[in-house]
Amino acid sequence: MKKQFIAMMILLFLVACGPSETALPTAPTSPPTETEVENPTAVLPEPTAVLNESGYPAEGSQLGYPVPSEAASDPAGYPPPAPSAEPTRATDGVIFSFSEPITAGQTQISGTAPPMLSIAIVNVTYNGSVLGTGSSGQDGNFTINVSPVPAGVRLGIALAQLDDYPSLDAAVNDLYGYRGDNFMNVPNVGIYFETFKVGD
Repeated sequence: MKKQFIAMMILLFLVACGPSETALPTAPTSPPTETEVENPTAVLPEPTAVLNESGYPAEGSQLGYPVPSEAASDPAGYPPPAPSAEPTRATDGVIFSFSEPITAGQTQISGTAPPMLSIAIVNVTYNGSVLGTGSSGQDGNFTINVSPVPAGVRLGIALAQLDDYPSLDAAVNDLYGYRGDNFMNVPNVGIYFETFKVGD
């Protein structure tokens, strides 16, 4: 009986107090007037596209940000980085390459790279883990001792040190023209001037 009395008193209290002031706000039934907008200058401008009768943008009209002129003129998309105007090292035209074939279990990797460059042989498949480091010689050739190469992975040639480059961007801009056919730029992992898929 006492519990019923307490429940009845709570119910009467709730009815007497009316709806809670912490109720969720509801969407307005009509758009706010200009005086209701706190900062009228912050209202976004109307889209610049011209709509046809169907409500879709008319052909040739623009909706959103303009496409950069370089990308618009190149059907392949955005242009690659351009080599810097003043290279910081003599590359002598030697490109990044692996001496093939590369087989599973191999413990030395040979190839070419621009001369006197600190390079790393990495396992691209396993998040760019380093298998070995070394440098190219005056003639651009290198042979680097590596931990045994796993089967079925992709190897990459990356920079081990920036040497005389002030930044990674400067190094990539300077060396981009000497990349191999299988150049890869993997976001948040690394830039590989040449890659090679090891057979099973």
